[in-house]
Amino acid sequence: MASSKGTLARRLAARVEKKTGVRTEAGYDSKGRSTEWYLEWRNGPTREAMRAVAEPLARKVPGLDFTIGYKRTSDDRHLVAAWIHQATHDDDAGPWSIDTAFTKTGFPDDIAHDDPVWALVDYVFASCGGPNASGYNVVKHIAKIGVRGLRMEYVLDQHERVDAPVAASVVEPLLEVSSALSEDTQGRVRGLVDTLMSELAGRSPRSSDPRAQVLIAEAVHHVLAEAVNERQRRQALMSVAEGTPLYRLSMMLGKSASTLSKRWPAAEFNADLAPLVWFHAHRQAWTRACAQVVTEVRALGNDVAQHREVFPHLHWLELDERDSDSLPRLLTTTEVARTLVAAVPEVAERTWRERRLRRQLHGAARDDDVRPEVPGPALRELADLLAQFDAPPVPRRRGGARTPRSRTP
Repeated sequence: MASSKGTLARRLAARVEKKTGVRTEAGYDSKGRSTEWYLEWRNGPTREAMRAVAEPLARKVPGLDFTIGYKRTSDDRHLVAAWIHQATHDDDAGPWSIDTAFTKTGFPDDIAHDDPVWALVDYVFASCGGPNASGYNVVKHIAKIGVRGLRMEYVLDQHERVDAPVAASVVEPLLEVSSALSEDTQGRVRGLVDTLMSELAGRSPRSSDPRAQVLIAEAVHHVLAEAVNERQRRQALMSVAEGTPLYRLSMMLGKSASTLSKRWPAAEFNADLAPLVWFHAHRQAWTRACAQVVTEVRALGNDVAQHREVFPHLHWLELDERDSDSLPRLLTTTEVARTLVAAVPEVAERTWRERRLRRQLHGAARDDDVRPEVPGPALRELADLLAQFDAPPVPRRRGGARTPRSRTP
């Protein structure tokens, strides 16, 4: 009897496999004198989807009059893919939900063979030690940075090898902000829009007219777009200065190579780019000069180094290894350095005169009380670097032929 049931179960498995294209086998569990038969498959459709396929086919198998169970197994790669799929719009999803995510996710119904998520899966496994890494540990890693953070990591690490269409498939989920923002953040965005609308409306008694509201909303569009455009432009300048040309940034966005080049006029862009390019090329010299200035000023004594006009700025020039690798952090030291170059000689001279006057009043002045040499070599070098930073050569072109060019009127 058992073998007869096994034959019928295997016959059903063959029909289900043919129907779904997923390898399906018949298995059984022995419980005392009874045997329970089930269909078993790896990854593939969910249990509900497989049952929906199998039950009609079971009715067409003569003699199959017993209950068939369903057992779906998985591998770590599909577990992680399912978790990413479920957590795409929920950065707070925890690794404990990995099995639940797999239960709800079907292959290829929910995740097709050519879905971009597989590139993320391979990328994150490689980041976590290779294809044999534990799926649970991989998901723990993703949960720390969020799925959107993982996509960003992938884009940044792959941008030199990914063409625009592939990049677009990965970047697009990053841009689905409406479903990814928390309710609190969405509320603050709406509050900001309301504030802008109210301020731009003025006090006209007709400001609540729907036609006026449409006009005001257009002005809000302009204000927000301008602010975002300026923010993006500043970051693009930083990226180009560090070696990523605009055409590559455009392709990272999944757009044509000339998109960002057309967005910002070349002459203005390159003029703002010049000091950043200079700074990137001279960051080691700048970092070294900052360290030498700190040492030189402290050698002048606490009266100078801890003076209120010096100490906060001197402290800001103390760069650690991480700071020296960050162009944005280094750029914050330029105005600090400018302040120190001007302030230290004045404070040192004033301090020397006050000390000499006190000694004279107490009859302790000495002929060998020598005025300190300020600015010293370190401050002079920093001042020279500042002068170069203030007047750098303007690059005509940055990153190849597909970067901004001056437009012909």
